[in-house]
Amino acid sequence: MAELSTGNPPFYDRKHDVLLALDICNGLRPEFGKGTPECYKKLAYKCMNANQNQRPKAIKLHKLLNF
Repeated sequence: MAELSTGNPPFYDRKHDVLLALDICNGLRPEFGKGTPECYKKLAYKCMNANQNQRPKAIKLHKLLNF
């Protein structure tokens, strides 16, 4: 979702190594482009929740995004 917002893959400016993986485990999340609606960012952050039980189910995402 961040890539759609910025046009760049998440963490495109960092080496994809163990240090990045550790930073992500410690809460690092990709940035979103200017003008990205707050509701979009909020949904993306829910999908990236470290606790998998707190992430929305696919059926809920389908209902939200199916228009």
